Amino acid sequence: MENVLVAFVVIFVIVFAALTLSEAMIASQDTLQVSFQEMEYRLGDQNRTSLSPIDEPAFESTYTATFAYRNTGSTRLTDFDQWDVIVQYFDDDEPTNFHISRLNYSASAPFGNEWTVEGIYMDADEAVDELFEPDILNPGEEIVLSLNIAPPVGPGETIQTVVSTPNGISMATQFTRNIPPELVTNLGLVVAHGKAGTIDTTLLQTTDADDEAQDLIYTVLTAPAAGALSPTDGFAQADIDSGLLTYTNAISGDYGFEFTVSDGKDMIGPYLFTITVVNAEPVLESDAELVVASGGTETITSAMLNVTDADDPPANLTYTVTSMPTQGTLNPGPVFSGEHIQSGLLSYTHSGSGDDSFEFSVSDGENSIGPFTFRIRAS
Repeated sequence: MENVLVAFVVIFVIVFAALTLSEAMIASQDTLQVSFQEMEYRLGDQNRTSLSPIDEPAFESTYTATFAYRNTGSTRLTDFDQWDVIVQYFDDDEPTNFHISRLNYSASAPFGNEWTVEGIYMDADEAVDELFEPDILNPGEEIVLSLNIAPPVGPGETIQTVVSTPNGISMATQFTRNIPPELVTNLGLVVAHGKAGTIDTTLLQTTDADDEAQDLIYTVLTAPAAGALSPTDGFAQADIDSGLLTYTNAISGDYGFEFTVSDGKDMIGPYLFTITVVNAEPVLESDAELVVASGGTETITSAMLNVTDADDPPANLTYTVTSMPTQGTLNPGPVFSGEHIQSGLLSYTHSGSGDDSFEFSVSDGENSIGPFTFRIRAS
């Protein structure tokens, strides 16, 4: 009887173990099936996810660069704070150092190896904002990432950027850091009022190791308070090279304009170009001898005596005789204008016994030149 009971117990244990093992196998198969389904979904989600770079990165400053990507897949992308951004590059030290940095996400402007989403667009180049579902990168939309990289990437050095999304997709892009423009000359302009001053390469020049002059674009941020800058809002280094940049102002004083320079990838500035508008000094052009017959009268013409001024007409030039002739008389007297000479109204009458002369200075109201000596020979 005891053997029978033992046999029943053994059979029960075997049956119970078999049933338990079957349930475990079924549960294991269910778990495995769920895992396979999740894997298939994840693989499908990955296959539907694709980011493609747009153009080259633009460096807005020494440390900050923007990278643009287009969602070329069919999956909506979000949870940007869970994205990973890793950069590998050589810095601008001498000699250069290699860096690998994982940048931290920031919801605001990035600083010190951080990155943020600058914006989501239908067209990033034209700054056309997304049309629906804000803050979600839908298929066909473009996202601009702003990266603060410290120490900065060296000009002409290679940078590789890896962007990873939460579903396991990674995209690596590699670019050569653009060599930014360099402002090599910024001396300012001094010009006579009322005259056009040319701003040429001796006064303002930017160079770039990997861009032509026509690609270096100046943008005027703050125009001169008075006067006319031409072209007005922007121009290229090629315009400066060709002598096409001018400034005109009829009022003396200190002026200037603030500007930046871009080669399409990097922007430098802002800088201030100073302009000083001055009243030009009169210039003695001719001071020839007058020949007059003893006791005679002769007209002093502009071929004999002439002063010019870049920003004043002859009528505004005042001649003042500081030492009168001793062998004759001047008409109209000790004070006359350039217009008197131009009109043939200045004359000398000889009444003495020998050669003569007079000393004079000339003023345009602000600047004076002289004294000079005008000689008269009696024949």
